[in-house]
Amino acid sequence: MTTAETSQQQQQSKEDWEIEFDRLEHHIKRALQHQDMYNLTDIKENIRQARLHIWGGKNSVMITYFTEYPRYKVLNILIGAGDFKELEKMFSSVEKFAKQFGCKKIFLGGRKGWLRKIKHLGFEKLHFIEKEI
Repeated sequence: MTTAETSQQQQQSKEDWEIEFDRLEHHIKRALQHQDMYNLTDIKENIRQARLHIWGGKNSVMITYFTEYPRYKVLNILIGAGDFKELEKMFSSVEKFAKQFGCKKIFLGGRKGWLRKIKHLGFEKLHFIEKEI
């Protein structure tokens, strides 16, 4: 007589970042509508591979990543979406994180209105010019 295993396989639990991603996905999707370099799958996979960092608030999210240049390292804020006041409060933690990892600057790309909202946090206008080829 043979017996077959009938117990259900244990479901793998989600990692903390996946729970945050799922909870804040609607904010990420909305932010991605304003660019064409990443889609939702790209963001999720890059977070899984630790190339992007997710910062979850109660009703907001930031996605960041590091870039190393020959003379210094920067933290780039790829996405900042949701409740602006909450994002503003989260910024001090992001800045500490950047300093802890040796960053000299923080870059944030976005629509023109962002500068008006974050100038008081020390951000300055930097011109970035592009040409699609």
